[in-house]
Amino acid sequence: MHDLDLTGHWTGILSLVIFVIAYLLVVLEEATHMQKSKPVMMAAGLIWALIGIACMLAGQGDAAHAHAREIVEEYGELSLFLIVAITYVNTLEERRAFKVLRVRLIGLGLGYRQLFLLTGVLAFFLSGVLDNLTTALVMGAVALALGRDNPRFVAIGCVSIVVAANAGGAFSPFGDITTLMVWQKGKLEFFEFFALFVPSVVNWAVPATIMYFAVPDARPAPTLETVTAKPGMNGVAVLFALTIATAVAFKNFLNLPPALGMMLGSDICRCGPVTCAWRAPGCMTKTWCWTASPRCSGSSGTPCSSSSASSLPSAASACWGISGWLRSSFMPTLDRPRPTSSSVCCRRWSTTFP
Repeated sequence: MHDLDLTGHWTGILSLVIFVIAYLLVVLEEATHMQKSKPVMMAAGLIWALIGIACMLAGQGDAAHAHAREIVEEYGELSLFLIVAITYVNTLEERRAFKVLRVRLIGLGLGYRQLFLLTGVLAFFLSGVLDNLTTALVMGAVALALGRDNPRFVAIGCVSIVVAANAGGAFSPFGDITTLMVWQKGKLEFFEFFALFVPSVVNWAVPATIMYFAVPDARPAPTLETVTAKPGMNGVAVLFALTIATAVAFKNFLNLPPALGMMLGSDICRCGPVTCAWRAPGCMTKTWCWTASPRCSGSSGTPCSSSSASSLPSAASACWGISGWLRSSFMPTLDRPRPTSSSVCCRRWSTTFP
């Protein structure tokens, strides 16, 4: 197939026309109210059909088939990787992680110029993990909240955030679709991307320095707004970091596609630890344990106690010491009715993060 030149062939010209029309529809999304993916996916299918026709006419159908499978494989790896990453980002958003970040930044009592630099630095480093587009959207919302009474700060701050997100996304395989494709293809190793760190910093620092003096030298009005993180926020953040580490390990040490490591991390997030709650009638405390003990399937046990671990079943006693940390970091709030029988109710729940 690589010897087949379709530059002047009618299928090549028609493919180019379809490509241009599809991207015009992407640009006109607000006018047509058509999602970007629709014309692009249709164009891809039509172009591949034309390539297949041209190759069949040239007697190279097998080559076209092999190349198509290679493209689908790369696309599948990329899609699986991004699905997991976006799932974690959406879960962090649902657990109010970004709202907590916004409120804490406001509560620092910094001026607009300090907030300008801080949001830029956060966008620069977050883009290496969340990807540049997601970072720009998240930090842009933060800038809007910080400068709701100062449109000038919002405009300049959002420009800085976009520049920082794009610059920061260049030194990490996870920072952009392009860098992710380069890494998955094996063109560069994971740590080779960090050679771009200093150029990336310069790429943001120079325009940020120029814009800094245009930021208003004032402070935002204090606010009494408070946001409480939902239970599990810290746990999701830890699992996200471990999932990224797993993807890197799969690629570097096992020579496997990083998407497989991301899928493993996704399943850990979705399934979560298996937990037990032991509570007797009239007992106000719940003691959580990270265990898959068969005792969880029963309906009887020893009454719980808030003062001593010895009154708990052995399966729960083993993890009594870390139960508080697990409860506050990993476990979503579970509102269950009190047991109505005289015996202790031991229930087994597989916690998942919404």
